[in-house]
Amino acid sequence: MSNYQGFHDTTEGKEAIDKARSIIAGAYGSVNFYEHRYIAGIIYTDGVREIAEALSCHWLIDIVVSHQVKDEVCAESFQEWRLEKDSGHGHDVIATDGGKGSGFITIATQKLESGSDFPEALMPFKMWLVRDGGTRQVLMLPGEY
Repeated sequence: MSNYQGFHDTTEGKEAIDKARSIIAGAYGSVNFYEHRYIAGIIYTDGVREIAEALSCHWLIDIVVSHQVKDEVCAESFQEWRLEKDSGHGHDVIATDGGKGSGFITIATQKLESGSDFPEALMPFKMWLVRDGGTRQVLMLPGEY
């Protein structure tokens, strides 16, 4: 368990988790879209931005974006990204094709050996990266689809 995990036991940490749960529950479409600071063509929604700010986890957006340089990942028009606790002290970020075929096919993984500062109470946490019909990809919470 990371040292940061203890933060989530504080009043401030519990409020951040409650806020994140509220954001996830209320995610329905998006009014605004935000461009990723380093990679053109990838935008994200209000819900993803609010989660990143509430939980200080912009690094999770960066992980998703960093894998888009791989042809086999970028080729998928619908990607489901999941952050989950592994069997030890770490966490796994797993991307699949969203199960559009005969089951979920893993297209990318990243192990966070020392865990993360993301609250385990919200895991597994999912985001979807969807091609918008053109050249842009939109990172969103499932409720924003």
